[in-house]
Amino acid sequence: MQVNRAPPRVLLILAGLVILGTIGLMLALQAVHGAAPLLDAFTTVLSLAAQYLLNRKSIENWYLWITADVLYIYLYIARDLHLTALLYAVFLVLCVVGVWQWRRALQREAAGQDVALAPVRETVHG
Repeated sequence: MQVNRAPPRVLLILAGLVILGTIGLMLALQAVHGAAPLLDAFTTVLSLAAQYLLNRKSIENWYLWITADVLYIYLYIARDLHLTALLYAVFLVLCVVGVWQWRRALQREAAGQDVALAPVRETVHG
């Protein structure tokens, strides 16, 4: 499967699912007195949406991961979990590299060149 752009319809559906999923998970986290129910719920659901797009090789996955990682870094620093925040800073750098490589791949595809991506570790983090 080649790198692609997610269709607008898929992005709209995912946006709706992220909103609904965040609300549902936030309510569950509030019920158990979570420390940051809104941000924890949002980052979790956003990570699931990002993983879905990553599995489809849609370039938009990187923007979701970047957003989630920035929020994770904030959350972990706020909880004095500095080593974990550092880990997510590394993930953030990897996401920036990923989006850069995939954008280049899309440009080469558009130019009709054969595309060979450097291996990207496709795992869930979050």
